[in-house]
Amino acid sequence: MTRRAAWALAAALGGCGAEPRAAAPPLTPAAAAAARTAGIGAAAHWARRSDETELRAAIDGWSRAAAARPADVATGTALARAHHFLADGHRVFVKDRDPAAYLAALDACAATADATLAARWPAFGEKRALGVAFEDALALVAEEREAAPLLYWWSQCRMLAANERGLGATIAAHQAVFTVMARVAALDPDYWYAGADRYLGVIYAAAPAIAGGDLVRSRDHFEAARARAPGFLETDLLYGMFHRDRARLEAVARGEGADGDPAIAAEQAVARRKAALLLEQT
Repeated sequence: MTRRAAWALAAALGGCGAEPRAAAPPLTPAAAAAARTAGIGAAAHWARRSDETELRAAIDGWSRAAAARPADVATGTALARAHHFLADGHRVFVKDRDPAAYLAALDACAATADATLAARWPAFGEKRALGVAFEDALALVAEEREAAPLLYWWSQCRMLAANERGLGATIAAHQAVFTVMARVAALDPDYWYAGADRYLGVIYAAAPAIAGGDLVRSRDHFEAARARAPGFLETDLLYGMFHRDRARLEAVARGEGADGDPAIAAEQAVARRKAALLLEQT
């Protein structure tokens, strides 16, 4: 992977817009029951997300549940994460053939997080509807630990979308996404297997020194992520990529030291596949 590609992977595109929302009327008992059923069904499909058809069924179920309960953070988070996995766990491997589908999944992830935040915290939603940038509206949820997962998936999906859309857009949005992820680190450093530290490890490794890059700080963040969530292979995958550590990539490809929790088996398999592909390319 080139330095340019590494830098592009390290930051994110700017915020996506949020339409103003009218207050949702109370759900009828039948609608509430349908939303619960859709969510339960989605969770069952999600457990089989290594199959793209199953994952899309999960997205459909959570989309219906979210439409009924737009302010439900758990549902919005699950839906955003599912869109992310569609992009980063499936479409990423064929994006040369279909880049539009890859970007569409990432954009849906970020839009879901944005819309759920807007519904749950109306003051944030009002700012976004007026065109206020995501990171500037952040102050309205900045002390809410409940918001951390949505902020995390917004940042991750914008980061990956930026990698596709070009270096200029990525650099322009770098500070916005860094600000949002730093807030996640303060609110919930353990979320998604120490995801905020993992992201900060990437950004400090990928950025040139003139823009704040610092390999020592990068290693510190990666080590913090490892300490909080040992055996989550994506951490070692990214360390190997951005610190050009072939031995680490080889270990990931073998699944060495992997956390065997069945709940993340799909993500662990994706990390191993990515490591193997990177090794083939270098």
